[in-house]
Amino acid sequence: RLSGKSDFYSLDSLLLDCVSLHLPPQIENKYLIPAMEKLTGADGELSHELIDNAEAFVNSCLSLTLTAQQTGTHRNTIKNRLQRFTQLTGLNPLMRFQDAFLIKMLALYIRRAQVLPAP
Repeated sequence: RLSGKSDFYSLDSLLLDCVSLHLPPQIENKYLIPAMEKLTGADGELSHELIDNAEAFVNSCLSLTLTAQQTGTHRNTIKNRLQRFTQLTGLNPLMRFQDAFLIKMLALYIRRAQVLPAP
């Protein structure tokens, strides 16, 4: 779906949905589950802000300005949340495409598990 805002699928979102549905357990166990655990606070709650901002940054072609405009969040807040996300998970979308891809898969994986609502 187009970010849960429509009943129609785009080819891009359909491709990512299909990929996230068929991830091998090795990827889930090595990358996604450990990242989720690192983003879970002492209270057992996932950091929604960090995950949402990281995904929005990836969706915005790694543009802080565009991410800030689309989320209605100050650019410096986005930057600080991304730094915190990277500190916790080790995933840095600015350094490697693989990390950007894993961030997107992590967000989709969490939504599929119904841990986070769709943005």
